Amino acid sequence: MSFSSEIKQELSKINNLNKKKELKYELLGYLISNNPKVMARNKIKYSTENEYNINRFSKILTNLKIQYKIEMDGNLFVITFKAKDIDFIEIKENKILIADKFLNSNKLENENINSKNPKKEEYKLKNENRRR
Repeated sequence: MSFSSEIKQELSKINNLNKKKELKYELLGYLISNNPKVMARNKIKYSTENEYNINRFSKILTNLKIQYKIEMDGNLFVITFKAKDIDFIEIKENKILIADKFLNSNKLENENINSKNPKKEEYKLKNENRRR
């Protein structure tokens, strides 16, 4: 088994399926990879050769209550689902974008986490804005 396959197998065993927020971030990771494609009628198609990847992806979708369909296309596992079922992404010009409301809500949470030292968070945000 290749190193990449071993890593994917290990990741597929992570037991955080009851933590919706972590699953949303993991789903975003899948969606910003090169694998998903936006199809007609704003459906998203995710393809992979790796069985561990597709199993993990399907568990994430199931736990987030997103309906999907799995098929085989040659040696590829393919999951198709509707973009509208994911409230924290948007589709524009056949590209998957992270919705501003999701990003902004997480900024607020980060500020609350660091509320013991709000100047530290403010400084961090200012520096991030300078880099852009």
